[in-house]
Amino acid sequence: MMNKYIKLINSDLLDQVASICAYFNLQRAARAITQHFDEILKPSGLLVTQFTILVAVAMAKSGTIASLAKMLVMDRTTLTRNLKVKISARKRPAHSYD
Repeated sequence: MMNKYIKLINSDLLDQVASICAYFNLQRAARAITQHFDEILKPSGLLVTQFTILVAVAMAKSGTIASLAKMLVMDRTTLTRNLKVKISARKRPAHSYD
């Protein structure tokens, strides 16, 4: 369904929009930076998003989810979900000897 609509749009116009649209280019840059730092952090087992949350927790003056979410410019539900994943991963043993 989506391809039908995309074919109706002039590809030259799309190329032009992509080259001048600040948001489009900012998103591309953000993904490239995230991938770069994820690669650097790979030996630690952390993703850059997880690292950022840990830094925010260490810096936080208030321990509330709302204050952390505000500091990170992140939705509270997204932050809660990310914290739950990290907490549940921490509860599991690092190695299984079964």
